[in-house]
Amino acid sequence: MAAPQAAAMGLKHVLFVTSGLKGTGIVDDLKGQFEAAGVSVTVYDKVESNPKDYNVMDAHKMYNEASCDGFVSIGGGSPHDCAKGARVVTAHDGRNTNEFQGTNVSSS
Repeated sequence: MAAPQAAAMGLKHVLFVTSGLKGTGIVDDLKGQFEAAGVSVTVYDKVESNPKDYNVMDAHKMYNEASCDGFVSIGGGSPHDCAKGARVVTAHDGRNTNEFQGTNVSSS
C-alpha cells in the first residue's frame, strides 16, 4: 500500500533507509512494488543499532546524490530514527546532525 500512496503524493524517487534486512527479500519486494508504481528507489542499508551521526549523514548524502524526494524507513526503531534524522538534516540544508544536539532541551 505504501508504493501507490507514495506515487499519489507525487514522489518520484525515494530513499529506503534500512538495516539488517538484506537477503530476506523484504527490501527487494518493496523496491519492486515502488518501481511498479513508478517510484524509483535508492537503498541505504547501513543503519547500525542506535544509529550513529555518520549513519544519518551518510543517508542524507545518498539522498542528495540520488536526487531523492522522499524517505521510506523499513525495519525497526533504528532505521526509523536514522530516516528521521536524515530528514531533519535535509530540511536544514545539510547541516551536520551534531549541530542539533541539545536543541529544545529543558531542565526541570
